[in-house]
This record gives sequence, C-alpha cells and structure tokens, in this order.
Amino acid sequence: MAGLEVGAVCIKTKGREAGRKAVVLEFDKKKGFAIIGGKYVKRRKCNIMHLLPTGETVDVKKLEIKKPKPKKPKKEIEEKKKGKPAERKKGKKK
Repeated sequence: MAGLEVGAVCIKTKGREAGRKAVVLEFDKKKGFAIIGGKYVKRRKCNIMHLLPTGETVDVKKLEIKKPKPKKPKKEIEEKKKGKPAERKKGKKK
C-alpha cells in the first residue's frame, strides 16, 4: 500500500477504533499487518487494509521492549514472612 511506512499517520477504517488517528510503529509488508498506536488507539497489530494513510509522517524511534523483572520464588517470600513476632513490624490497630 503506497504511503504506509513506519511513522506514517493513518486513520483506522474498521473496528471499535474506526475514525481515530494512529501512527504506524512497525510494518510487515509480506504478512499485510502493521503495529499501530496512538493517543486514543491501543497499541496492537492491525490489517493494513483497515488503515487509510493521511500523508503525514512522524519521527518514530525503534520500539524498545522492556522485559519484566524476574519474580522471586514463593519460598523466599514465605521465609521472609516467617520469624519471631518481636522481629515483625507492628501494625496499627484500630
């Protein structure tokens, strides 16, 4: 589709977000999908046939996917909870 590239501003034509503006963040021409996002559009994969390019462009840096921090195993958490009552912090009683 001409005019559809990373950073292109487009309007969604189908779905619950139809009529809202979005920016193309990633683009896969072979599969026919683009990842879009915007102020009023949830970041998600969208079919390029459901997008109408406006001709405007925005500078978009490459997406940085943040990996979540590893969670502590339950055993370590439970061991921290165990202890003598004097060692525990006393909570406020009403």
